[in-house]
Amino acid sequence: QLHQLGHTVDKVEFIVMGGTFMSLSDDYRDYFIRNLHDALSGHKSNSVSEAVKYSERSRTKCVGITIETRPDYCQKRHLGDMLNYGCTRLEIGVQSVYEDIARDTNRGHTVKACCESFKMSKDCGFKVVS
Repeated sequence: QLHQLGHTVDKVEFIVMGGTFMSLSDDYRDYFIRNLHDALSGHKSNSVSEAVKYSERSRTKCVGITIETRPDYCQKRHLGDMLNYGCTRLEIGVQSVYEDIARDTNRGHTVKACCESFKMSKDCGFKVVS
């Protein structure tokens, strides 16, 4: 639409909001991210790595991908997948810093897990927002 209105679109940022994207199946996540990158390049890719490669050479550049997630979906495996997707920033949903509230609201993680997920995410190079 912006192109049709005469605007130059040379940079985009994708923000994957709502729910816990990393809790979805690997196949669906790969399909979704592959299609984000393919939308920029116009290429029909067979893998995430191929899609990222073509996206990096497209006229419209992806300057960032943000994924909303939870601390219990910020383990090493998840962080590795998000790096492969080209993700640059995480929004980690921390509902409370009080252990009893986290337990009583069935968040599925502890306050300690929140702290660990922030540390691991930053160590991987992500910008982290809570």
